[in-house]
Amino acid sequence: MEGSKETLVIGKKGQDTRAITSYTTVIGVAILCTVISDIVFIASITGRSWEITTFPKLAEEPELINRVVRLPNVTGMESTELLGLWVDGTMYLLYNTDGGLWEECDRLTSKQRDLLASVNQINKDECFDFVNDDSQDALKGIWLIRMHSTALSCIIVANILLIVSHLTMLLGIFKKCVPAFMITGTFFVVIATFTLFTLAIVHSKRNYKDSECLTLDAIPDEACPFRVNSLGWCVSLAWFCTFFCIATSTLWLYAARLLRIQIQMSQSL
Repeated sequence: MEGSKETLVIGKKGQDTRAITSYTTVIGVAILCTVISDIVFIASITGRSWEITTFPKLAEEPELINRVVRLPNVTGMESTELLGLWVDGTMYLLYNTDGGLWEECDRLTSKQRDLLASVNQINKDECFDFVNDDSQDALKGIWLIRMHSTALSCIIVANILLIVSHLTMLLGIFKKCVPAFMITGTFFVVIATFTLFTLAIVHSKRNYKDSECLTLDAIPDEACPFRVNSLGWCVSLAWFCTFFCIATSTLWLYAARLLRIQIQMSQSL
């Protein structure tokens, strides 16, 4: 009888050791995934390469070749970043842009912008601020602004949840609190969901720009077929972040399960 009791005690100690080892490993991997999710999320939302607009073949179009002007840059050579298109006696400026979640900026240099101001009396701002600029001038682009504002709201909510999830994560680690781990896992699922909403809006926005010729600045309809709207590397990062947040959520929920088992085993001794 004594031998069987000793064997039972040794068996329980072995189970406890394996449970502690598994719990420690899962916590370590979950923390690593959380850090990676943070880095990817921050890099994605702060980058300025969500939407890219270019006019690569406009100057080569035979129907428009006599109406397209390659405006000179500061070195006196023709610029590939700044084109002018004459339509009914009015010159429209066409330039490449990089758009992020917070603002959309052109690729013009400060000297090119000064040249426009001095020659054409055009004061061109470098960026359009989606947060503070509520201008209603671009009637064709008002729907783009509204869609972008919705996407921005989703990503702000995801950012807040990411910050709060770190507090619940630390509470769970230091206090060994099962509900804190479960809440952390739930937060990461919600973060992934709001990031998906943002990506869906960004993809829809790109389709509207192509099909309806929507733009923040006034451009002639003749130029729309030659405008190329593409998605940048920030969108790829956001997709990666979404799947990584789901994996991180799974790890924290699994850590909560292991912690519950560990607590039950320690109480049974």
